[in-house]
Amino acid sequence: MHIFVSDVHLGSKLGNPAKRESEFIKFLKELPKETKTLFLLGDIFDYWFEYKNSIQEEYRPVLNTLKEVVDRGIKVYFAKGNHDWWTFGYLEKEIGLTVIDQPYLVELDGKLFCVGHGDALGVKKLGVRLMTAVFHNKLAISLYKLLPNSWTKPIANYFSYGRKGWKEDYKYNYKGDQEPLCQYLYDYFKDSERKPDFYVFGHYHTEWEHQMSCGGVLYILPDWIQGSGFRYFGGIMTSGGSLQKMLL
Repeated sequence: MHIFVSDVHLGSKLGNPAKRESEFIKFLKELPKETKTLFLLGDIFDYWFEYKNSIQEEYRPVLNTLKEVVDRGIKVYFAKGNHDWWTFGYLEKEIGLTVIDQPYLVELDGKLFCVGHGDALGVKKLGVRLMTAVFHNKLAISLYKLLPNSWTKPIANYFSYGRKGWKEDYKYNYKGDQEPLCQYLYDYFKDSERKPDFYVFGHYHTEWEHQMSCGGVLYILPDWIQGSGFRYFGGIMTSGGSLQKMLL
């Protein structure tokens, strides 16, 4: 069994932060024994930035639980999201996660999956492209590290929420085949001899299921601010459901 989760936004003040953290920890602790891999597809943390000698200690309970998951022999992939892109080795070395960039291809039980967070893929808006370029620029990151954590978190919160008034009841207007993510994936794989059977992404804070015109099915994962959700693959199809359903 392979499980996919995104957009938990641990640390965000939206919704019920304490309940969200406890539910996510419970989810991790109760992963079925059949679980082979867990994909954390971005924005698991509302803000993650590693300094040389420190991390955000408020995430320690979740990090300890993730270490327990790895110690159970479950392979845990961590796709960097636009909120938690700045990981520089800690999650790999100390927790045992496998950090990946998007789009990432992996074969699971004979099916080819393309996974990632989904931010900025296919987006043509100049402002988004410039902001992404700055956030990923090595010089900008080095300069940002000179600021104390007490300054950087408010800056991150401003870019995440302050500019656009993001609310927990936010709904994305899905554009079908015209969706930039769909167009990006179509262009990315149009010349590939083997195309993915499934595409799994997060980022949009709303759940979709879309048959791609190039073949395969695109799944967008729900967030944990408006509830909690995930997808799992059991060798036949990708399904949604609760832990109780998974254990049947």
